[in-house]
Amino acid sequence: VSIVIVLKNPNPDFLIRLMRIGVTDIITKFNAKNCLETINHINNKSTNKKDEITTSQVLIFMSAKGGDGGTTIAACLAKELAKNDKSKVLLIDLALPFGDLDLFVSKEKKQFDITDLISSVDRLDNSLVKSMVQNVTENLDLIPSPVSFNKAINIIPEDLIALINLLKDLYSTILIDIGSCLNPITSEILKISNNHFLIIFFVHYFLLKFNFPLKL
Repeated sequence: VSIVIVLKNPNPDFLIRLMRIGVTDIITKFNAKNCLETINHINNKSTNKKDEITTSQVLIFMSAKGGDGGTTIAACLAKELAKNDKSKVLLIDLALPFGDLDLFVSKEKKQFDITDLISSVDRLDNSLVKSMVQNVTENLDLIPSPVSFNKAINIIPEDLIALINLLKDLYSTILIDIGSCLNPITSEILKISNNHFLIIFFVHYFLLKFNFPLKL
C-alpha cells in the first residue's frame, strides 16, 4: 500500500510525522503532471524496475466519499497520459449506477455505454471497439456508465472482467473510476488492477471512511 498526501507548504515536523505513519509520497503542488510522476514512481518501486513499463496498466480510482475528487483526478490523469503520442488511453466509468465521468472530458451525448460493450464482448474486435467507445482526443477514449439503473444492476462481474481483459490488448493504460461504492462488481475489478488509488480529504470524517477499504 502506498499512501500519497497532497499538502501545500507542509512544515518539517509534520512531514516527519507523516512518514512515521506510513506516508510514502507527498505532492505539494497538485496538478496532473505531478500526480502522473507520483504514480510512475510508485509503479517503479512496486516492480523493482527502472525501465519504462510497457505492458497495459489498469488503474482504479475510488473515492472515500462522493465529491472528494476521484473522478476529477482520473479525468485529468487520462488527459495528461494521452498527450504522449505513443500512448493509447481508455477511461471507464464504473461509478454505478449514474457516473458522470463523461461530463469531465466530453460534451458529446452518450451513444453506447459499458453494458453495450459487455453484451458484445464475444464479437468485439478493434474496429467494433472503436465504433462503440466515445473518442475524446486522438489518444483518449471513454466508455461511459450505463444510462439507466436497470442496465447497471444487470452487469455480471465475470463478463466485465472479460471485457477489460480484451481491452488491455488495445490500450496502453486503462483508468477506471469506481466512485465511492464497493460492491460485487467493483470488488472484482480491484483484483485485476495494477494499482488502485483511494482519494480522501485529510479530515477526520474522511479518514474514518478510508479505514474500511484500506483493510481490503
